[in-house]
Amino acid sequence: NALPVLTSSATPPAVCANEAFNYAPTATPAAVTIDWTRPAVAGVTNPGMTAPQIINPNATLVNITNANVNVVYNMRLNNNGCQQVVPVTVAVKPVPTIDVGSNQSVCNGSTAQLNANISNGLNVSTYNWPPSTGLSSANSASPTATVPTASERYSVAVVAANGCSNTSSAVTISNIGFGGTPGLWLGTQSNLWDDCRNWADGKVPDFNTNVVFDGTSANNLLINGAQVCNNLTFPSSNSA
Repeated sequence: NALPVLTSSATPPAVCANEAFNYAPTATPAAVTIDWTRPAVAGVTNPGMTAPQIINPNATLVNITNANVNVVYNMRLNNNGCQQVVPVTVAVKPVPTIDVGSNQSVCNGSTAQLNANISNGLNVSTYNWPPSTGLSSANSASPTATVPTASERYSVAVVAANGCSNTSSAVTISNIGFGGTPGLWLGTQSNLWDDCRNWADGKVPDFNTNVVFDGTSANNLLINGAQVCNNLTFPSSNSA
């Protein structure tokens, strides 16, 4: 019997760690049967396949390093008892690991800083933050966000220089006091005028704001002469 020969590539194209590796082995002569095993590899989380498999390889190989890792499939070709084992090696490329940090709450109308931190150190070719609403740039690693609504959720899609991509989890930017009454003192955090969290609309008053202190707040309003507003109203039972 003739020695069987693998006719499919022994070095198939590299795959990214979040993509399936599919391989259809072929060999001559036509009557050859094929099974395979795959040893475990450091840096790849998939367990080894030590029992011979007859179904074509189809697996998402998870590379947790920041460099390519070679995974070897040992193809055993059998032509009526005449056998040969041929290693088929596929390079598994790492995908960018992205950390966008925690949710943020900002003073109503203020900007928040977003950051796409690539924690496994891969070089990045492109960034894309959907949605682009309120962003200084949708294609920057670190845009600022000025959210025009009560809150917005942002995530970032990243393509690394090795061609592999990944998308982060979402981070929420919330506007403190969005839709609240301008100038109404709540005092929920402290007695400090300059803390936007103490105001119903999440904004520290300016020269155009009519300030209202209704006497029901959690903390009294502290005024030391450095504050500005258009008008200041206290309930009739209190004095300024």
